[in-house]
Amino acid sequence: MNRAIKFGLYFVISFSVLAFGAAEVWAVSIIQFVVFLLFIVMVVLYNGRIHRFSVHFFQQGVPSLFFTRESVIWIPVALFTLLILFQLIPLPGGVLKVLSPATYNLYLETGIWDQGVGFEHQWRTISINTHKTFRMLLKLLAYMGIFMIIFYYHNSNNKKNRVSNLSSQSGNEHNRKNNSPREYKGTAIVLPNQFIVSLVWTIFFLGVFNTFFFFLQQTSMGHIQWLLPLAPPGIHLGTFKSPNNFSEFLEMAVPLAMSLLIAQHYHDMKRMPLINGSRVIWISALFSRSGLISFGIIVMVSALLLSLSKGGLVTFSITMIAVLLFMFMSYRLRNKQVFALFVFVLAGSFCYLVWLGVGPIIKESRYFFMALGPQGRIVVYRDAINIIADFPLFGIGFGCWKDIILKYHSMIGREIWMPRIAYNDTLQLAAETGLAGLSCIIAFLFIIYRKAIIALKHGTDVFVQALILGGLAAMTAALIHSQFDYLFILPSNALAFSAIAGMTYRLSCEILVKAVTP
Repeated sequence: MNRAIKFGLYFVISFSVLAFGAAEVWAVSIIQFVVFLLFIVMVVLYNGRIHRFSVHFFQQGVPSLFFTRESVIWIPVALFTLLILFQLIPLPGGVLKVLSPATYNLYLETGIWDQGVGFEHQWRTISINTHKTFRMLLKLLAYMGIFMIIFYYHNSNNKKNRVSNLSSQSGNEHNRKNNSPREYKGTAIVLPNQFIVSLVWTIFFLGVFNTFFFFLQQTSMGHIQWLLPLAPPGIHLGTFKSPNNFSEFLEMAVPLAMSLLIAQHYHDMKRMPLINGSRVIWISALFSRSGLISFGIIVMVSALLLSLSKGGLVTFSITMIAVLLFMFMSYRLRNKQVFALFVFVLAGSFCYLVWLGVGPIIKESRYFFMALGPQGRIVVYRDAINIIADFPLFGIGFGCWKDIILKYHSMIGREIWMPRIAYNDTLQLAAETGLAGLSCIIAFLFIIYRKAIIALKHGTDVFVQALILGGLAAMTAALIHSQFDYLFILPSNALAFSAIAGMTYRLSCEILVKAVTP
């Protein structure tokens, strides 16, 4: 059953990507059913035992879920969930007028209040569309279910995990002879839970598969489409129905693959005989499994840029800067070999891109600021800010953007066009859940980033630190692109983000526990 949980999780992530980003109702329904089933199976299988990040990894019981230092992550999640439930609860008219005057006035303007009965005797919800809010609540529970499963999953096959150690004495002697950097001195590289490693490989192969299918589509001039009889309308790239969705997923997959390359390269070097010298070992390791990862990164970066997503072009550039900053934060990853790997894959991507042709990218970049004109997304951003100003505390209801936007729509020349999304997940979240909901999400992300950055600074496990680096960079890429588009509205990308966030937080907790445990 433990294995069923693991493969069920891999299925959910893979299915969400392969099912056109889970943009259709049938795909979302399957994902929610499987996630809730996996959660129930995990609770029954573990018999109430919850994975606490301590030396023994398997501890006290369900009450311990709320009484550990690591479990502080669930406070903002619980508050956000309670906020959504509060939006669904009918309130007396007088209470609603105090808590959300704009919602009360909206009900008056639309004639929902019964004029024959006093408003204080009528009950209405803060959400202006409870059906959509409930649907979004189910999606939220599915995303948090993925996070929780990854966070608390217990690998019963720890004995099968590979461990590669170098004794301090032999390691130091070899390093003195070869002038190796400080990271190799007596370092024991312990591979993390194979469940986590397999999760990273799953996302990596999904990115590579999408990349090769993208190039196949370009070669066929768009005549080849993924699962054409089931395909929803849209401009399909890879298995997604939009170039932006395609680039958003690759933006998370690329930095995660880079971290896998660093971790795998270190592991390959430790496995090889220490008889030829560090430089020969480094080159040999590069052409082992690390070579496969390097090739995958090169083609994914090329496909990401050739998707001609303007948000992807900006996000990728900023993400690479973020990767360098996170490297500088990490004591173990701040060395010339890691930077050499980083430069190697970026240079290879650039050369491959030049060979394919950069003309379309240069042409598309000329139109970058057109979206900020009087008929562009900047107008939608302004409308979203106006909604937030009128519904500042609790919002209009989770998922109710389309029910309110025409009231605030101010785009000149496109009055009858309805922006179905805000093209900025932060503004849309604040409009739908208010500043209260936005504060909960910011607190959730702050806890993860704080724990991960501390793990980068003080952790001693190179392999795990590399994966934390990739998780942070992937999350940063998603958060940056979400300021230009609708990343978290697409279920597949939201699921991938939840999985990466759960992996990053879990590894950060584990590495810090090992750092303080004598």
